[in-house]
Amino acid sequence: MKPTARPRHRAWPDAAAEVAYFRDSADTWFAAEVVRSSRWHERLLEPLDPGEVDIRIAFLDDMPELTRSVARSASTACAVGVARPWLRVLPASAEREPRLVVEAALDAWEHSDSFRGPGASAEAYLLAAYQALCPPHPPCEAGPGMRDTLVEFLEGRTGPLGRLTELAPDAVNRLVRISWPTPEDFADAVLRERIGDDGGRGVLELVGYLEAAEVPRDVEAYAGLAMEREHLLTRLPPIAYFTQPADYDRAAALALDWRERYARAYQAHYRAVLEAAREVVVDTAPATRLLAELEAMNLTSTGTPVGLDAARRLRGALDDLARLPEGVDAPSPQTAGLALGRMPYAIAEARLSAAAVLAAVEVHRRRLA
Repeated sequence: MKPTARPRHRAWPDAAAEVAYFRDSADTWFAAEVVRSSRWHERLLEPLDPGEVDIRIAFLDDMPELTRSVARSASTACAVGVARPWLRVLPASAEREPRLVVEAALDAWEHSDSFRGPGASAEAYLLAAYQALCPPHPPCEAGPGMRDTLVEFLEGRTGPLGRLTELAPDAVNRLVRISWPTPEDFADAVLRERIGDDGGRGVLELVGYLEAAEVPRDVEAYAGLAMEREHLLTRLPPIAYFTQPADYDRAAALALDWRERYARAYQAHYRAVLEAAREVVVDTAPATRLLAELEAMNLTSTGTPVGLDAARRLRGALDDLARLPEGVDAPSPQTAGLALGRMPYAIAEARLSAAAVLAAVEVHRRRLA
């Protein structure tokens, strides 16, 4: 166990808290909020901040019998039978037995929602990001100073990259795994910062637009756009900005043209979405007008309620359609999360649930006949 010197910001009554870092057999780093207290607190059951820690270990001077009976269970470690698989409660004396503490931490980690399976080592992440500082020059030689060089470059950056400069090495080892899926993704993030520093923020926005756009290849009208997008993205990885600048610039020019054509196609599609939404509101109006009557029938009927779920689904679908913006979000490749060529699920849901509402009303009317 390697506790940091920084105490936790959380204020625990009659307790002290800090963060400790562990490494499992797959070389994956995880963080524990370590709480030392004279007694049990219900606040020990409060949810963790997954951005900060993965498990909680509590050392108590006074171990309640209920807690003692479940403290070492793999499925729960808390009072009143509420499962908290990421919590382990140990007597204060256990701190003098490092092996016991590590076993409890590993057990909580394996059952935590934050558990991360085997992946690249923290060293692989740091090496990939360090070497992203080198292009177009040959790869930088790894050495003991590469972490300091990387931290110096990241100083003052925003987001996770900036946070890396504020953390102890063990915390950095954890953060790189939860922020970037692979070392290559981490390296790409560093390369994008370099592109921005070089005045390339416009091209970064353009590439981000292409990446965020979803173009279906199975719709004939958009198949060409889809294939062009995929080809352009293969020519516009961050590394190519430095290693193949001429081709990168040509691809970026083609991407500008692609974005204009995509935007025109998306505007036409979104107009069709709004028209379909208006049509379904009109078509389902007979069912909508019967919702209040259906509710009253279910309240007064002596039989099994019918149509409650259909009424809820119809109201929800119509609410979703009512929230559609009247125009496209021009800076974004999508509006309201709708991909090109795809209709909102709420349109089909409204039609199906409206039919179910009408059927439910008919059932009630037959009962009254």
